Amino acid sequence: MRWPQQLPNRRRQGEVSSIRYRCNALTALVRWTSWPRSRVVLAIVLVSSISLGALSPTPLQATQGLERLAQQVDVDVLAALGIDDQQPEHVSTAAMTPIPSPTPSHNVERAAALPPPPKRRPEGIADRQDAEAPSAKALRTQLAPPPQPTPAAPTPVPAVQLSGATMRYNPGTREATNIVLAAERANGVVVMPGEESSFLRMLGEVSKRNGFVGGTALVGGEVVQTVGGGVCVVSTLIYRAAFTGGLTIVERRGHSQLLPLFDDPPGTDAAVFTPNGDLRWRNDTASPIEIRTMVDREAQKVSVTLWGQPDGRTTNVSAPAVRPVRRPPALWTFDPKLAPGAVQHDRAGRAGAVAVVTRTVMMPDGSVVHQDRVVSSYMARPEEVRYGQHVAPPKGVKVVSTPPPTPVPPTPTPTAPPMRVPTEAPKVAPAIVPAVKAAEVRAPTPTAPPEPVVLPTAIPTPEPPAPQPMPELASPAES
Repeated sequence: MRWPQQLPNRRRQGEVSSIRYRCNALTALVRWTSWPRSRVVLAIVLVSSISLGALSPTPLQATQGLERLAQQVDVDVLAALGIDDQQPEHVSTAAMTPIPSPTPSHNVERAAALPPPPKRRPEGIADRQDAEAPSAKALRTQLAPPPQPTPAAPTPVPAVQLSGATMRYNPGTREATNIVLAAERANGVVVMPGEESSFLRMLGEVSKRNGFVGGTALVGGEVVQTVGGGVCVVSTLIYRAAFTGGLTIVERRGHSQLLPLFDDPPGTDAAVFTPNGDLRWRNDTASPIEIRTMVDREAQKVSVTLWGQPDGRTTNVSAPAVRPVRRPPALWTFDPKLAPGAVQHDRAGRAGAVAVVTRTVMMPDGSVVHQDRVVSSYMARPEEVRYGQHVAPPKGVKVVSTPPPTPVPPTPTPTAPPMRVPTEAPKVAPAIVPAVKAAEVRAPTPTAPPEPVVLPTAIPTPEPPAPQPMPELASPAES
């Protein structure tokens, strides 16, 4: 560190004034704070060390001046705290006088004007800190802010079961894998007051890479195999728990057909399908609601319960009013692959139904929170049958296709023997007779007609023409 030999008088006076100002400010600060005196003194010494080093010509004189300043500041702090009766023996009256203003002389003269440093023990400050006067303690107690009472932590209220539902399932099927996975995704989900719960959001992506497998599902009214088949069991349980718990149902759809798994009771199932078929309900209570699921493989049961703080509401759910819909006629379809005379029943028929369920939710003061009328329509399903050759469908069924007609060999027809068609006799031209005398002319001799030929068929035989008489010739006498 480069130590300057001389500084302008004004600059030296300003540095000294700055040091005194800082010391006085920190000394006054100790009256209004609860800092230990050792920390205050240390802060004053650290703030003033740089300026003292700049005013001292050598490091040795700067160190000596720093020790005198620490002693003077320590005395001022004790005086401010009112500890005049317990002054140490090495603190003299001269040490308690303020530092005189510097003169235009050299810094050596300013350092010589300060009283010599007394012999002090390093632990002197710690001794005086331990020996505080009662008055200082009383002053610190008065200036300290009053202790604030610590608020007691609220006692947690144990949650109780609000509602629940249980269904049976078959652990040995592929749908059971999807049911267990959906129950695990829904377990522990907390729905805050005013928040909506979405079943599809809880499931996440329904795909094989997300753990789901193929299972039976209804798509467009047809039973098909698709990824995620079977998760409707968990969605139905959550719907029944929220419905009987008196919560707000935002979105729900029933299945297109009344399946045996969901018909107890009918009208309380919830079908889900991506991306637009969701189950959503809202927590309209003042406390959070937690969804808890449990899968019992031995008992072959899966259950869903809702836990929270009851607000006194009561839910009255009526028994389903079911109006049956008659089953359509069975569908018979010809299958050329079946053996002749075989009949195969592919799908059993089922009657349709229209189920109506009403719900009334009331608060303890008698106000009605919800008044719902839920209508679920389930279309009827015809029986489907395939049959082979040489099977005649019964009456009253709808024949979808029939076997192609069997080609019949042509029956030979008897042929008649060939007919003998008679031929006409050739016509003979009349002969030219030379003219003779009248005496030699004789009367023509009549010719007997030919006998008719009898034919085997009833074909009329043309009669031969009658013989024509010979023309008479004129005699020579007359000519």
